[in-house]
Amino acid sequence: MDEEEFRAWLSEQPQETSTLIAARAALRVFPLVLASENTRGEGSVLALLAARAILTSGVGAKMPSSEIRAAALAAISATGGFSATTNATTNAATRAAYAAAGAAGAAEAAFAVEAAANAAAYASAGATANVAAYAAANAAARAAGVTAYDAAFLDTTIPTDELFRSPIWHSVEIPHALRSALSTGENLLKTGPEWAFWRDWYQGFLDGKPLDWELQRRVALIPDDDWEKGLAHIAGKIEEIRARFELEQRINELEREVVLEKRLRHGVGGNFPPEPIEEAQKKSSELTIVWAPLRDIKEEVEADEPDKTKIRVAIEALSKALARGLAWSGSKADLAVDTAIKWAIPAAGGGYLAMNPDKLSAVIEAAKTWLSALP
Repeated sequence: MDEEEFRAWLSEQPQETSTLIAARAALRVFPLVLASENTRGEGSVLALLAARAILTSGVGAKMPSSEIRAAALAAISATGGFSATTNATTNAATRAAYAAAGAAGAAEAAFAVEAAANAAAYASAGATANVAAYAAANAAARAAGVTAYDAAFLDTTIPTDELFRSPIWHSVEIPHALRSALSTGENLLKTGPEWAFWRDWYQGFLDGKPLDWELQRRVALIPDDDWEKGLAHIAGKIEEIRARFELEQRINELEREVVLEKRLRHGVGGNFPPEPIEEAQKKSSELTIVWAPLRDIKEEVEADEPDKTKIRVAIEALSKALARGLAWSGSKADLAVDTAIKWAIPAAGGGYLAMNPDKLSAVIEAAKTWLSALP
C-alpha cells in the first residue's frame, strides 16, 4: 500500500474507523513530546494537551457520543489548534498534515505531535474524519519517518473491533528517536506521580492492552475548567476518578461472588432460581453486618459530592466485619479444606465471607484508596 491507496481506503471508512486510525497515528509519535528537551516549561504543558486530545479521540472511536464530540472540540481548542467552529476542513487537514514538514529538532517534533493529536481529536469530533485521519498519519510520518506510515498501513489490515487490541507498532520496528524518547531517564512519564495515569495509559497501547474504556471515557469528560488548572490539579482529578472506578469494580466482584455462592448452595433452576443481590441481602443473615456499610459506600460512589465521614464510618464497619470473620475462621481452619463443610458454616459465624475474605478485603482497600484521593 502507498499513500494514495491509503487515502483512498480511508475515504471508504466510517467515522469510527478513521478516528481509530488517527488516534493510533498520534499515539505512535506521542513520545516525541516526552523527551528531555520537552520536560520543562511549555513542553510539559504540550504533553498533557496532546495526551488529552489523543485519549479523547480514542474514546470517540470506541464509545462515540455527543458528550465525547464536545470533549474532542474542547481538547482541540485547548491546544490552540483547530477552531471548534471552523468549517474549513481542507484548511484543518492541511495544518495537521503539513505542520511537521521538515521536522528535525525537538520543537519541530513537538509541533508534529500536536498536529497529529489535533487531527485525531478532529476526527473524533465529527465530519470528514477520513481527511483528518490521513492528516494525522501524514503528520506522524513526517515526525517519525516512513515506518510510521508502514504501521498505519498495517492498521488497514485489521478489523476495526480488534484494532485497539493490537500493539500500535505491530511488528514494525519502532524508530530510534521514539525508542530513545521512551527510554531516557527524563521521559516525562518517568518524572513523577502526576504522570502515573498517563504512563499506564500509554503502555497499554504499546502492548495492545488499553486501560478500561469506561475509565478513559470518564477522564475524557473531565470539565474544561479543570484541565485549564494544570498538571497537578488534573492529576488529582484523575486519581480520584481512577480510585472511584476501581472501587466500583471491586464492589461488583464481591456482589457477583455472593450471587455465585447462592447459586452453588441452592442450585440453579428448580425451586431455587438465582436471586438478585437485593433478595440475597434480605435472606442471607450471614451478610447482614456487611450489606449496610457496603450500601453506604455504593451510595457515596454514585454521589457528586461524596460524604467523607460516611465513607470512613462504612470502611470501619466493613473492617470490623472482616476481622470478626477472620477470627472465627482462624479457629476452624480445618474446615477450609472441605468445600462441602464450608457451605455449612453457621451464619452467625460469618459464613461464606469468613472463609472467603479476599473480595471483601479488596473492597475495603479500594475504599481506603478512594477516600484518600477525595479532595
